[in-house]
Order: sequence, then structure tokens, then C-alpha cells
Amino acid sequence: MRRILQIIKKNFKLLVRSKGSGLVVILGPLLLVALLGFAFSNSSTYNINVGVYSEEYNNLTNSVLEKMEDNQFNIIKYTSSEVCEGELKRDKVQVCIGFPKNFEIKEGGQNNIVFHVDYSQINLVYLIIDLIEGKVSSTSSEISKNLTADLIQRLTYIENVSKTNRQSLERLREDADKLSKLLMDINTNLVAMQLEFNLSDIALSELAGRSKNIVDYVNDVDSYANSQLQAIENSASSRNDSYTAGLARTTIDNLKNKTGVLRNETNRLNELVTNAVSKLNSLNTNLANARTAKTEALNSVSLAQEL
Repeated sequence: MRRILQIIKKNFKLLVRSKGSGLVVILGPLLLVALLGFAFSNSSTYNINVGVYSEEYNNLTNSVLEKMEDNQFNIIKYTSSEVCEGELKRDKVQVCIGFPKNFEIKEGGQNNIVFHVDYSQINLVYLIIDLIEGKVSSTSSEISKNLTADLIQRLTYIENVSKTNRQSLERLREDADKLSKLLMDINTNLVAMQLEFNLSDIALSELAGRSKNIVDYVNDVDSYANSQLQAIENSASSRNDSYTAGLARTTIDNLKNKTGVLRNETNRLNELVTNAVSKLNSLNTNLANARTAKTEALNSVSLAQEL
């Protein structure tokens, strides 16, 4: 250790005696470091010409070029890769970049960016790649933000629609419950309806027959009484018994009046019975139709309850 210190001390004395050698030893490494740092530094992009070409410049391509211009790159657009590479060979540009036609950010998309550069300027490629990645990342974040905002807006709309539909469904369910209860009440009332009616229980045919028999009997009595009284009158007239003949005539007239009234009443009774029979037959037909309607209504109620 002591020997090493002696060597260092000796060399230091030599440097002090020879100022030129000292400057070379001290400044030489510093200058070399400065040159290397300048060669590989990404911080200085002043007055660097970048040639670009693309079949179509869309919004994303233009935004990347604007980002490069903001970082002091001089952007020169060319019509084709051949022209751009020719300018690179003539040192008109330091880098030549080819952008794809449909340069966009999408899931599963592939964007191939072609770089043409002299290997002595390879550090510029990395600098430009960093700028492009930064711009693409910023654009992706903005797109993601917009998509997220749009998704949130759509979800909010769906939530509001769902609330409205849920309220409508609740009202429909309440209405369905009310309708079901109403159908059950209707079904109960229809079942309770007694629409059976049997005309045979009234014996309408027998009633009509007996009414006709009464009329016929009254007519027979009237004819028989008239014939007997007429015989009495004829007998009294043949004996010149004026009193008996007059009494017979009076009796015949009174009997005719009485039997006439009885005949009218029996005829009226016969008409009433006939009308009653007709109306009862009509009622029976209506009740049969009502029974059919009741059956159809019960079937409809059953179908509605199943729904």
C-alpha cells in the first residue's frame, strides 16, 4: 500500500513539472466523454431533417408529425419511399420514415412503420420511436377515456331505461293481479248462475189442452141448452101457452147472455194460455243460448287465467 502511494506521488510530481502532459491526461478523458455523450445524446434534435412518406395522411399520422415538429424536427413530406431514400443518400434528410396507409389504433391492428437511416444516426431512430410511442400512448389514453365516458353514458341510459321498464312491469303485474281477481269473480258468478229451465215441469201442453177442452165444453153446454130451451118454446107455442113460451124465451135470452159471457172469458183464457206457452218457449230458447254463452265465457276465463 505504501509503495502504491509513492508511485502516485511520483506521477503527480511529473504532471506538475510538465503542464502539457497534465492537460492531456486531465482534459483528454473529459473531451472523450463529451464527444461520446454528444454522439449518443437524445436531448438535442435541433436542425434535424426527417423525411416522411405515406399513401394517406390521417389524423393520427398528422398528430405524430406535429409532435415531432414540436420537438424541433424538420418534417419533409415525400411522395414515395424511393424519393425519400434518395434524399437520405444525398444527406438532405437524416432519417426517412414510412407510415402505413391506415395508421390507426385498434384492437388486433398492426401498424408497421419503416425507418431508413444511416447507422451513425441510429440514436435518432430510438428518439423518434419514443416520440411516436408517447403520442400513440396519449392517443390511446384519450380514446380509452372517450370510450369509457361513452360506455358510462350508455350504461346510465340503460339503467334509466331499466328503471322505467321495471316500473312499467310492476304496474303491469298489479294490473294482471287485478285482472286475475276479476276473472276469478266472474268465474264464480258464472258458475253460480242457475240457467236450467224445464218446460215439462209446467206441463204447458196439458194446460193448453185443458183450456181448449173448457172452451169446447162451454160450447157444447151452450148448444145443448139452446136446443132444449128451443124445444120447450116450440112445445109451449104448439099448446098456445103464451106465458110458458114467454118465460122460455126470456130464459133462453138470459142463458145466451150468460153463456156468451162465459164463452168470451174462456176464449180470453185460451188466448192467455197460448201467449204464455209461446213466451215460455221463447224463454226456454233464450236460456239455452245463455247456457251456451256461459260455457264459452267459462272457457275464456280459464284461458285468460292460464295466461
